[in-house]
Amino acid sequence: MNQNTKNFIRRCICNSFVISLVLSMGVALIDEMLGRRSVAEGIRYVVGNPLNYAINTAIIFLFMALSILVRRRVFVYVLTSSVWLLIGIVNYVILGYRNTPFTFVDIQLAAAGLAVMDKYMSSFKIVASVVGLIALVVGLVLFFVFGPKTKKKISFVRNLAVYAIFLIGFLALTRVGLREEVIVTEFGNIRIAYEKYGVPYCFGITLLDNGIERPLNYNETTVKRLQKKIDKVKDKSPEEKPNIIFVQLESFFDVSNMKKLKVSRDPMPNFHRLAKSCSSGYLKMPSYGAGTANSEFEVITGMCRSFFGCGEYPYKSVLQKKSCESVPYNLKSEGYHTTAIHNNRAEFYDRNLIFSHIGFDHFISLECMSGTEPSSNGWTKDNVLPGQIMKALEYTKEQDYIYTISVEGHGEYPTTPMENPTVTLSGLDDEERLNKLTHYTNQVYSMDQVVGTLTDMLSDFDEKTVVVFFGDHLPSIDFERKEMKNKSIYETEYVIWSNFPMKKIDRKLKAYQLGATVLGRLGLNPGVLTKYHQNFQDKSSYMNNLELLQYDMLYGRRYIYDTENPFPGTNLIFGVDDIKIDRIVRYSKKTIIYGEGFTPYAKVYVNDKKLPSGYLNSRAINVNSRDIEDLQEGDVVSVRYTTKSRTQLRRSDDYRIKHIRKEKKKKRKKHKE
Repeated sequence: MNQNTKNFIRRCICNSFVISLVLSMGVALIDEMLGRRSVAEGIRYVVGNPLNYAINTAIIFLFMALSILVRRRVFVYVLTSSVWLLIGIVNYVILGYRNTPFTFVDIQLAAAGLAVMDKYMSSFKIVASVVGLIALVVGLVLFFVFGPKTKKKISFVRNLAVYAIFLIGFLALTRVGLREEVIVTEFGNIRIAYEKYGVPYCFGITLLDNGIERPLNYNETTVKRLQKKIDKVKDKSPEEKPNIIFVQLESFFDVSNMKKLKVSRDPMPNFHRLAKSCSSGYLKMPSYGAGTANSEFEVITGMCRSFFGCGEYPYKSVLQKKSCESVPYNLKSEGYHTTAIHNNRAEFYDRNLIFSHIGFDHFISLECMSGTEPSSNGWTKDNVLPGQIMKALEYTKEQDYIYTISVEGHGEYPTTPMENPTVTLSGLDDEERLNKLTHYTNQVYSMDQVVGTLTDMLSDFDEKTVVVFFGDHLPSIDFERKEMKNKSIYETEYVIWSNFPMKKIDRKLKAYQLGATVLGRLGLNPGVLTKYHQNFQDKSSYMNNLELLQYDMLYGRRYIYDTENPFPGTNLIFGVDDIKIDRIVRYSKKTIIYGEGFTPYAKVYVNDKKLPSGYLNSRAINVNSRDIEDLQEGDVVSVRYTTKSRTQLRRSDDYRIKHIRKEKKKKRKKHKE
């Protein structure tokens, strides 16, 4: 190798652009490995998606290349690498605890996350994380102060021009990516988006695009003009009002909508039976594969999620601190009692907080339920829901609005064959995908039995009741629109059943129109958004004015409500069953607390200290006698529903110790055969 070649290689190695590019490629690769929680999957993604990898590398390089404008180039390399690697590591950790990746909204909600960190991580991990973060910050400061600086004079104008050329190249690259649909600006499923488009790109989108952008025509005059039009709609409030129940079925979808797939029997016989005689149709959802909270957000509030940031969950952003108009709030003005039911943890998607901001009086979460069964993939079966719905109906004297969120159909779905399936499938060459669909379809069949059970129960119920069944999104099984008969991966189906005569009207709807449509069928139109959806859908300005209303209600001055917020947060009560302690009986090795309203999530506390306990049934909890042997007269015992993070949802009245019954086990007499 001659000297000129050596000098050229040396200059390349020392060139800031080359160093920036190599580091950016390495950091982008590591972020994808962390995002997939697998080294092999990260490499496979990079090799199989070179344009996506180039775009993600270019995003990191955009920051790394700033090094040519400063003398502390090595510090820029270290700082940029540290920040993007930290994003990848945090994403890796968060994916281990929940089903959605790390977004910029999580940084905005950092205070709330820190408050419950000890509930999810051990003390050692928390200390190690804090020490590591402090060490990183200190290291960066020291590196900035004492780190090397280039001795060569920087031609700032020339380097800025070079950087501008790169920036133009980056914009051109993203334009090509958008044109070729290698990247998108709207996510139907944020977790799938991170896996498909890359961690740096998706995190960057959540940074730049969140909330609702202020409409150009937003001002008091415009909103008041729209308000006058809405106010012209006469209020409707019939004397006889039925109970209204929404049942949001997790990933509920008719697989026979796939062109090539063949099924051995109808996987949704009850749902299809109702659809023949009741109002039904396709329902356009805001996401596919996941995003349950966004589907229910649209149905409950009547707001369109697509006006928000790319992949944003309003439950995780604006609704954390604000309350807003919703169907529950509007029906409360009509005398309805509002209840949410979900056979999953209360803290999932922060529902334990959010439901008080969208008008619910009660929330019956998994922690408040007894008699639950796990499904084959670990979620709670939906067969517990009909009983919980009937309990909520019987609890109140008023008419009820009940929003029920099922969970049984949730993925992941096994890729191995299913033993003795009720519904068998054929017609696909991909065996693993067919196995997934088989497991999923049999879950749907089980969920459909719940549809039949609930309608049977309510057929003889002595109060008029309407039930709306619908799927929240398609399952997470990588569907393509071309393989669907309806040519959409965003459409599920709905049916409106009642235990009294209702005219059958079939329509295709958007999820945010469903609530207003159902209320309209019942002669009800409370609230601004209900009236708007019922009366302005055929106007050319429908979507623009809907965005204007949503901005005003959530981010603006609330001109539509005369600058007030008429929807204060409710005092959300968890469960409807009272928890009571009747007596405490001490046996030789265990102590039994007898009472009522106990669930598997009930915990025993003595003087506010939690004791290890075991659920026996709804009327008995077992405590090791050694843990409770020091009870003294005047001590206070209570039983409480608690979340995974040990947040208290509901508790019994204090049971003050006077004396504890002691019983000895009777010895069994042995009889010779």
